[in-house]
Amino acid sequence: MGLETKKRWVVLVHGGAGAMRSMGPEKEAQYRKGLADAVCAGADCLLRGGQAMKSALAAVRSMELSGAFNAGHGSCLTADGLIEADAAVMDGADLSYGAVAAVPRLGNAVMLAEAIRTQSPHCLFAGQRALQSVETLNGAAPELIDPSPSRLKNYRQHLERVGETTIQTDDLSRLGGTHNEGDTVGAVVLDESGGLAAAVSTGGIWLKQPGRVGDSPIAGAGLWAENDVMACAATGTGEYIMRCALAADLRSRVQHGMPIDKAGTAAIDDLHRRFGPGRAGLIGVDADGVITTAFDTAGMGRAWIRAGQSEPVVRIWPEEGR
Repeated sequence: MGLETKKRWVVLVHGGAGAMRSMGPEKEAQYRKGLADAVCAGADCLLRGGQAMKSALAAVRSMELSGAFNAGHGSCLTADGLIEADAAVMDGADLSYGAVAAVPRLGNAVMLAEAIRTQSPHCLFAGQRALQSVETLNGAAPELIDPSPSRLKNYRQHLERVGETTIQTDDLSRLGGTHNEGDTVGAVVLDESGGLAAAVSTGGIWLKQPGRVGDSPIAGAGLWAENDVMACAATGTGEYIMRCALAADLRSRVQHGMPIDKAGTAAIDDLHRRFGPGRAGLIGVDADGVITTAFDTAGMGRAWIRAGQSEPVVRIWPEEGR
């Protein structure tokens, strides 16, 4: 009889890829604290006996609640000034997956995605009717929120900056460039039994057309998790991420033997060559606990903590290292 080998667990999160440099010292400090709090929430779950999926949920839920990120209470607003949330979760043990897309006023999108994953025969619900469809699921009570005063102020500033013509055409070259506060939030986790999981949540891009859906709720684009291979979460302008199936691209590279740190860089480099700079980033962890944090934007908030590590590593800028 062979001895069971326990893995050294890892919790890795991102707070979005974007222009980022417009953050002042106070906002940057809040952003860094939010990243640290998220990985600690995920780690605490593992230390209390939780598995990878619960840990990833705890980390993303922490970021939804913080208000410092483009998810949950800090979500970007649509062209008509409303919150529309996307989220998804995936468990690498059985490839189970749940997602919501373009759901109005939703503050706890990741929890509804998890309820769909565990209790529904379907994988993805969208729009206002999604709230009705999931109301019978246990633990799926939606938290309905309105934009905060600070978010409404940001909305008016973005509206003045891009103009009505851009709103009507949804010009990605300009709307995608308004990610000066980060983008999607995500978490990937390896637990001590070798389980892998991923979770993501987002308010989308500033001034998006109502009903627009990005990469986050799409398995193979915004996230993937598969035991013995890897878990990843993408961030950036979803239209580009979906076109190259970024999460599936990373998964394929790792499955075919490329080390995940090199695979992450290669996947982002390919996207960069196709669509230009400043488009996307990703985080990932493989079955051995090796991580990747690759991006072609000015910054990407990322943080991680491992078994035996007393404090999380928190980074935003490329010069801080990958």
